[in-house]
Amino acid sequence: MAYYPFLSNERSRVKALDVDLEELSTNPMYAEIIENAVRDIEGREHKTLDRDLAVMEFVVVRILLGIINDPPIEKAYIKRKSEEYRRSLEREDLSYLIKMAREEFGMDIRTEGGLRIHFTDFLKHKPEFLNLAQMELEGGYVSITKEQLVWILKDAIAKLIESLIPRERRFPSGLVAVARRIRLMKGRERAREAPRVKRLKEEALPPCIRSIIEEVEAGKSSHSANFVLATFLLGLGLKDDDVINIFKRSPKYKEKTTVYQIRFMRERGYTCPGCESIRSYGLCKWECKRKHPVSNYFLNLRSSKNERE
Repeated sequence: MAYYPFLSNERSRVKALDVDLEELSTNPMYAEIIENAVRDIEGREHKTLDRDLAVMEFVVVRILLGIINDPPIEKAYIKRKSEEYRRSLEREDLSYLIKMAREEFGMDIRTEGGLRIHFTDFLKHKPEFLNLAQMELEGGYVSITKEQLVWILKDAIAKLIESLIPRERRFPSGLVAVARRIRLMKGRERAREAPRVKRLKEEALPPCIRSIIEEVEAGKSSHSANFVLATFLLGLGLKDDDVINIFKRSPKYKEKTTVYQIRFMRERGYTCPGCESIRSYGLCKWECKRKHPVSNYFLNLRSSKNERE
């Protein structure tokens, strides 16, 4: 069984360890814990075998994220970790998953007559590619598979991690200095990596995005399709007004709602899903050279430019 530091019984171990945060930030004995926490936030691979050290790392990660207070960094960490936990949960027994869902997240799960979850829990935690209208619903309970339960748990874990990040608290100067280091490094990374597009070249769009735009223009685009399109355009570095202008093509366009959602997605640092996820939403049936629509756009742009030359 894998180790899950977000579980309540694991988090209670922190209190039992009785480690002072000031001492943790200054005592050389804890330097490895802090560095591993930094690696975790930055997405660098590392392995902590000691259970007590691992739970302390999880505490330090949450504190550093709270100090950094940068939505894109926070979102990237939560997305990556919840996906790691999802892959681990896929290997667990169904009985363990049900126990976690009930005891950690208070989900109403039933097993008589098959695996079922109350529709309110389903709606609260379902992934975007699952819709209630497509599910078997009886007596207020939705029939699900083990794999679907794992996806539901992934969302619950992501929301739990976000809720555990401390807000507006004072922390030791040593940890504040580490957080500043991470923020500076991530800021430089974003400045180097962020694509910049002044004007959208629609001939370079990957086929899935062209198809979604056609659905927008016909007033038939789904919520998932709108999310993919908006995050794709934001990911290219387009200004909000340029993104909104694409959605204005829809006969169902609602300015107030669209403006709010585009600004919200930018502020929260939402990123465009990869090709595999878009395919799972039922929005892609093509095979492109790259595994992300933004990468495919720039590849197509370069190919078009080379052909003209």
